[in-house]
Amino acid sequence: MKKIFLTLSLVALFTHFAAAQSLQFIYNGAALADNEIVTITEFTEDDFNPGSHYQKFKPVIKNNSSEDIEFKIIKNEVEMPEGSHSTFCTDMGCFPGNESPINSVVAANSEYTSFYGQFFPVESSSAIIKYTVKQEGGAGASATAEVHYVYNPSGIEEVGFTKFAILQGGNICRIVYSNDRDVEMSVYNITGVKIGSYILPASSNSFDLPTTNYRGIAILSFKDKTGKRAAEKIILR
Repeated sequence: MKKIFLTLSLVALFTHFAAAQSLQFIYNGAALADNEIVTITEFTEDDFNPGSHYQKFKPVIKNNSSEDIEFKIIKNEVEMPEGSHSTFCTDMGCFPGNESPINSVVAANSEYTSFYGQFFPVESSSAIIKYTVKQEGGAGASATAEVHYVYNPSGIEEVGFTKFAILQGGNICRIVYSNDRDVEMSVYNITGVKIGSYILPASSNSFDLPTTNYRGIAILSFKDKTGKRAAEKIILR
C-alpha cells in the first residue's frame, strides 16, 4: 500500500513540475526562471505624448508542451509611483487593467511574441510589476516575471548604452547590454563602499556579476574612456 501511495505521489509531483515548465518567459534570448527579476532602464519617446517617455518589457512566451495552450495575462503592480501608470498588450489589444479580458493561444512547442508590458513614468522613478502568464483550464501551467522598471532620463545613455537590462535568478546577476565602447563599471553598496570594479567590453553583450555575499540596494557606476559617467540603482537579491 505504501509503495502504491509513493508511486502516486511521485506521479502527482512529476505532473505538477511538468505543468509548471510548460509555459516560460524568454527575455533577450535567456529563459527566465519562475519569478526571476528583470531590471529595465532603457526608455523610448512617447509618440502620443511628446516630451514623455515609456519603458517596455517585451518577452517571448514559450510553450514547451505538445499541446496548444490557451492563456491569460495577469499584471500585479507591486510598486507604482503616484501619477505613473502601466498597460500591457497582446494580439487582442492593449489593456490598462490587471487581467486580460480576452484569452490568447500559444501553439504546441511554439512561441508567442505579441505580448509586451509598458510603464509610463511621470518623473525619475522606479516601479515593480509582476506579469504572470496563466493557462486557462488544463494542467494550470503558469510563469511569472518580476520586472523592475528604473527610469532615469539622464542615465546610462550618457555612456553609450543602447540596450541595458539586468536579469537576476538564483545566485546569478546578469547584465545584458549593447554598447559601441568599453565601459568601466564599479559596484557600491548603499553606504558607498566599493564591492567591485569590472569592464563591460563592447565586444560582448552580457556580463555575469561575480557572486558576492552582499544583498540589498547597490549602485552601479559607469565611466567610459572619455570620462562620461552615469549611475543606476538596483536591488541585489
